[in-house]
Amino acid sequence: MKLAVFGASGPTGKLVVQQALEQGHKVTAFVRSPEKFNLSNPDLTVIKADALTPSTFENHLEGHDVLLSALGIGQSFKDTTLYSESGNNIIEAMRKSGVNKFICLTSGGVEDDDPSFEFIYKLVFKRLLRKPYNNMKKLESYLQSVNDIDWIIVRPSRLVNTPLTGVYRVSARYAPKGGSKISRADLSQFILKQLDSNEWVRKTPTLTY
Repeated sequence: MKLAVFGASGPTGKLVVQQALEQGHKVTAFVRSPEKFNLSNPDLTVIKADALTPSTFENHLEGHDVLLSALGIGQSFKDTTLYSESGNNIIEAMRKSGVNKFICLTSGGVEDDDPSFEFIYKLVFKRLLRKPYNNMKKLESYLQSVNDIDWIIVRPSRLVNTPLTGVYRVSARYAPKGGSKISRADLSQFILKQLDSNEWVRKTPTLTY
C-alpha cells in the first residue's frame, strides 16, 4: 500500500514509518523539518509540511491508500487546537484527493467516566490534561459526524518506549481493565494492522497491556 503519515518525526510516527517500510509499504512522511528526519529508504518520500497549513500538503495526497496521523503534543498540559484543526484540514484534503481511510490517535484517557482508570489518575492527571483532552474530544466529535471517510480513532493508554511484544488488549471504548500502558512499538503494529481491516472502522479501539 501507499501510506501518508503525519507526525512522522515524532516518537510514535517514526516507528509507524519504520514498521511500514519493513512490511514493504511505500510511505510519504509529512514533517515540518525534513533536515531533522533521519530515516532513509527507497520506498520513503519526505515532504516538508504542516498539518495546520493545508496548502503545504493537500497537493501531495493523491494516489495514497491510507492516511495515518500520529500528531500529538506529548505530555504537555497546555491548551491546543492541534488535534481538531489538523483532523479537519486532513479530512478536507482527503476528500479532494480521493483518499478514503484515515487512522489517527487520541488517548485512552479521553473518556470522562472511564471506570478502568485509578482514582489518583482521575484526580490529578485528568485535571492536568484537561485542555489537550478537550481538544481530542473535539476531534473525535468531528470525526463521528464524518460518513464519507473510513476513519479509526486509536486510543492508546500511557505510552512507553519498550520493545514490540505483539501481545496487548483492545477494547471498543474504555481501557481494558487493569492495564495502564502500551509501548509505541505495539501501538504502531496495531495501527498498521488496520490498513486492510474493517474491524475498527468508525470505532475507537483502546489499547493497553
